[in-house]
Amino acid sequence: IELLPPQAHTLERLQQRRATLGRITEPPPGRPLPSSFESLPSLTRLEVSQHQGVSLPELGPLSLLQRLKIQDCPRLQALPDSLGQLGRLTALEVQGCPVLGSLPASLGALSQLSTLRLASCPAVGALPATLPALGLLQELALEDLPSLRSCPNLLPLTSLRKLSLAGCPGLE
Repeated sequence: IELLPPQAHTLERLQQRRATLGRITEPPPGRPLPSSFESLPSLTRLEVSQHQGVSLPELGPLSLLQRLKIQDCPRLQALPDSLGQLGRLTALEVQGCPVLGSLPASLGALSQLSTLRLASCPAVGALPATLPALGLLQELALEDLPSLRSCPNLLPLTSLRKLSLAGCPGLE
């Protein structure tokens, strides 16, 4: 990302594949983690695929982001709390992240989120208690989450039109 041309601030879509972000998330000792998304304020779609780091850079600077897809990230342990700062996010898809333990509580602050898909993340044991705050959520897919044991009450999700539950044998 640091090698993008100067006009990168006008980008609306960016697909990152094969872990170039891994270099950013693991700086040499003593050097702070760069705020890599600050130069991309116009980004509306971001796809992160095959990222090898254990975390992602802060997402807060991506205030115009509408769609975020994170997939096939074998070492990703957590999503940043700044996820909740993405006030225009309408779709979030996270799949194929085997050591991701949970979604941040800040997920409930995504007031425009209409689609949430969580799939093939076997370490996820619970969904955030803030999930019912997603008043505009229309589609919720929870698939191949064998460790998922609890889910908050979904009755407050009055806009929910499509619910897909598959491969969640421990869900109560």
